[in-house]
Amino acid sequence: MVGRADIIAVLSTLVTSDDFLLMLNLPPVREIQNMPHFAALRHRDYRRMWAANMFSGGAMWTFIVASAWLVLERSDSSGWVGIIAFSGMIPFLIVSPVAGLMADRLDRRKLAIATFASSGVVTTLAAALTIAGILELWHLAALAFANGVFRATQEPAVQALIP
Repeated sequence: MVGRADIIAVLSTLVTSDDFLLMLNLPPVREIQNMPHFAALRHRDYRRMWAANMFSGGAMWTFIVASAWLVLERSDSSGWVGIIAFSGMIPFLIVSPVAGLMADRLDRRKLAIATFASSGVVTTLAAALTIAGILELWHLAALAFANGVFRATQEPAVQALIP
C-alpha cells in the first residue's frame, strides 16, 4: 500500500528532477537553485512543502469547479451554485482568526499536514458519494463548508512555516 510519505517523496522528486524540467524546457535544478529569486528551492523541506501546496491547490480548484458543474447539472439552478460556493468560502471569514491563533500556538508543520490530509479526505468523500450516485446538494454544501474550514486553517499554518 502506498503511504502519504511515498506520495510526497514522488511529488518532491518529480518537481525537482532535471528530466521533468527539461521536458518543460526549463534549466536543470542546479541552475534554477543558483538563481537568486529561486533561492528557497535549495531547501528540500521547502520544495516538499511547495509541491504539497501545489498539489493541494490544484485539488481545491478541481473540487470547486467540479462542485459548481455538478450542482448545475443536477439542479439547473445558479442559486444552488452560489450556495455551494458560499459554503466553501464563508469559513475563511469565520475560521481565519482562530486558525491564525492555532498556527501561532501549535506545531505548524503538523497542523499543515493535518489540514492537507483532511481536505483530501473531504474531496475523496465527495468523489465517492458522486460515484455511488448518492450525493445530494446538501451533502455537497456540507462538504464544501468542511473543505473551506480545512483550507482556512491550512493557509495561516503554511504561511507561518516560511520565515
